[in-house]
Amino acid sequence: MIRKRTILSLALLASTAACGGGGGGGTGGGGSAAAGGSPTATAGAALPSTNFQSPSVFMAADGTTTMAADQTSQTYTMTGAGSGADPIILHVNINAGGVNYNNDYDLTHVNDPTTAAFAHNVFQQASPTTTHDGSTIVFDDTLSSSQYGIWQNQNGQIAVFADGNDTPVADIPPTGTATYTGASIGGGQTGGNTFTLVGDFNGKLDFGSRNFNAQWNMTAQNAAGGTAQLQVNTNQAALAPNSNKISGTINSTATSAIIPNALSGSMTAALYGAKAAEIGGVGALSGGNTSAIFAFGGKQP
Repeated sequence: MIRKRTILSLALLASTAACGGGGGGGTGGGGSAAAGGSPTATAGAALPSTNFQSPSVFMAADGTTTMAADQTSQTYTMTGAGSGADPIILHVNINAGGVNYNNDYDLTHVNDPTTAAFAHNVFQQASPTTTHDGSTIVFDDTLSSSQYGIWQNQNGQIAVFADGNDTPVADIPPTGTATYTGASIGGGQTGGNTFTLVGDFNGKLDFGSRNFNAQWNMTAQNAAGGTAQLQVNTNQAALAPNSNKISGTINSTATSAIIPNALSGSMTAALYGAKAAEIGGVGALSGGNTSAIFAFGGKQP
């Protein structure tokens, strides 16, 4: 049973995140690939920059992934109060991987996801408000200060994103730890064969050492309905000094017919809400002829 979103939660978010934007540092899990070719693995890549407001990753139809490298290349911003006269609109702008895309999505009028694999009890789906090009947004509707999800275009392009009410640096506890639980959503391809990703997220942040450790347990499902488990773990990740941004490297070792290779890549995230109550971010992975991207979010108990 799909949980219906609450206007109140998104109204609170929209009122504080209207000026937020995409942008983020570093190159994601897949490197450059020729049209129709395979992405390049990025094992051992340096930690991505934290020069972003809200993290996002774009994947082209050929599997090439691009993590937002600045505050304008990929943006997901919300406006509106959540009323009938002033609905919450998510403004999507993607200028990455040779694609320049703009469209608006009404988060006030949503439906259950049409992709069966995304029928997780936290996700809802929104369609464009004016230019109905077959694209959709599938997003988590259960958080109060943040938002994350996946954008899907009918030509095989996808992107994942997170956005929210950034926790002020002065509001981040200097000591202690926080545990976050939530969900994750994404997709990818192996040799041109696409798959979806959906599952759980668990993370722990040590405010004193600034170290961040997380695990994502996701189910990959291909177009034929076959499934396999994918576990992703942080390798090295940390909260940046004087910032609410987290960045680091991630990897997976489990393999299957859907994802036959070990994967490695990077993740970026941000703390949202009062006292870092919530977290949201994205990850990009690659290995062999496989590339994958995912978004995640969660909150403290």
